[in-house]
Amino acid sequence: MHKKFTMILVIVLLLIAVSGISIYMYFGKSIEPLQNINTAEIKEIYFSDPATNYIVSDDADIELIIKQLCKMKLHRRMNKDVDGFAFLIDIVYKNDETTTISLEGSDMIKIDGDCYLSDHNYCDEIKELFDRLKQ
Repeated sequence: MHKKFTMILVIVLLLIAVSGISIYMYFGKSIEPLQNINTAEIKEIYFSDPATNYIVSDDADIELIIKQLCKMKLHRRMNKDVDGFAFLIDIVYKNDETTTISLEGSDMIKIDGDCYLSDHNYCDEIKELFDRLKQ
């Protein structure tokens, strides 16, 4: 009886440890989900905020935008619905597939519906970049 209880306790503790490690690896690890974007495959980038819509199709400008987006350090989070967004960026590829990035406040970013928490507020940097490119 004592051996069965000990065995069950060890199994339960191992399951808890494995679950904890899995959760940490999924949510706690800093990731760069936009790292694999090939700028040569991008047709254009749509940028919009509540007041402005802007389309970028120049290759040099696309490269600058992707470089800025690839700098973001993100942590995966459970999806959380937020009303509105600060910016919406649609990356349209030459095969007409799209990657949608929405910055929903100071530190929450959604990429194709997956929710991430950023290491700092990227809104100002991205807004400044698009304002510079617009001129």
